[in-house]
Amino acid sequence: ISRLNQTYLPTLLLSPFGLLLLSAVFNTIGQQAIWGQYPNYMQKVFQIDPALSATALTVAAVFTLIALSLGGQWMASSGPESLYLMALTLRLIAAGGLIVLAGRGSLPTFLPLAMYVIFLLGIGWIDLTSPELAARKSTATTAATQGFLLSALAIGSILGNFVGGWSAET
Repeated sequence: ISRLNQTYLPTLLLSPFGLLLLSAVFNTIGQQAIWGQYPNYMQKVFQIDPALSATALTVAAVFTLIALSLGGQWMASSGPESLYLMALTLRLIAAGGLIVLAGRGSLPTFLPLAMYVIFLLGIGWIDLTSPELAARKSTATTAATQGFLLSALAIGSILGNFVGGWSAET
């Protein structure tokens, strides 16, 4: 590694771009922990039939298409930062709602499914905003920026699936 790379990489990772990468890792851990075990959680925690859970995914896909259109308009007028933070907040609220609902007894089926649909809407907005944010925050080349972002997402996916599987077993 050249002397330039030895100083450039730590500087890059300690910059706002590095914070975005860290956010991407933690966001993806949470996403994959829930996403990877979705049918198990819905059936074992909330006693929801897998067929109904699958239907909720279809509903979420339709809402996500609408949300992506609205998110694109939002980004055009306000930039990606506010939409990214809104998506993270929305997902945090939905995940918290799922945790609270899991501790309750008998619930109407639509409540945990609605929380999950809201959770998924945030994924679309995060996917929409992340590349733009990375391009704005990084001082690296376009290819390196995309590589760093995809690596952060891959690390988060691996760790999130591990966490989800571990939590499902325990």
